[in-house]
Amino acid sequence: MNYSASQEPMSTHEDVVGVLDELLKNVLYEKIAPGAYITLSLYIERKLGLPFAEALIKKPREAYEIILSIYGETLLHMLDKAIMKALRQRGMHVTQGALLKLKEGRSSDLQEICKKLAESNALTRPS
Repeated sequence: MNYSASQEPMSTHEDVVGVLDELLKNVLYEKIAPGAYITLSLYIERKLGLPFAEALIKKPREAYEIILSIYGETLLHMLDKAIMKALRQRGMHVTQGALLKLKEGRSSDLQEICKKLAESNALTRPS
């Protein structure tokens, strides 16, 4: 089925959250530390009552503070850099800093990136 630009299916909130979760898993497991994803997922869900990716979108400032309290600002910068590198490897041209804007309570850049990924099906787990 061919869609014109105005008829392309829009990604749903669930698509965006799913893509973000997969992106976080990929980057944290492969680039930073496998235990970091599990630790953050469990701790954020316990503190905020939302899964990790959902919390980054719905409660960005609170999720940022939790990540900061566990791993510090260095991990946030490393994670942001690793996410942007992973996206560039998938052909997306994005600027660094989307994750760091959570500090300001803004998740719109992160959501926009995930919408583009969801709509293009560009996110695949590397083999």
